[in-house]
Amino acid sequence: MLWIALIIRLCSWAEAIKKLEIGQVITGVVRRMASFGAFVDDKAEGPWTYESGDETTKGMMQRGQRTGRWEVSPGVAEWREADMHSFTGYEHFVKDRLNGLSERRVDGVVQWQGNYVNGKKQGQWVEPGGGGLYVDDVKQGAWKKATPDGGW
Repeated sequence: MLWIALIIRLCSWAEAIKKLEIGQVITGVVRRMASFGAFVDDKAEGPWTYESGDETTKGMMQRGQRTGRWEVSPGVAEWREADMHSFTGYEHFVKDRLNGLSERRVDGVVQWQGNYVNGKKQGQWVEPGGGGLYVDDVKQGAWKKATPDGGW
């Protein structure tokens, strides 16, 4: 087993993770990210942690793929830009694909909440500014807008 820790420059959190997995060069906005975990037979295995300024995610890797529930906690404060939020929440993965409930909060207030099926948003979702229905990752019908007092 080999434990790693990386600090890199990246374009976006999700894009950087994908690029790391396929070995591409990462360029873009200067931000920091660290990852910690083990490799078995050249594939990520067991508990892993990804850290950035806006969030830290912890979960299990199985044969190089995220699996099960991943917890989201506040990111590394020293890396956070002045206008960047710090998230808490969770997400579920099956074979490295979002599958199941997902939620992000800022200061305890839900920002995103909904369900994924095979990597696509499905059913009722709450997003910044409102909420509504998704079918196969596409918004459907009328969406409610949030009011300034947090209502609908």
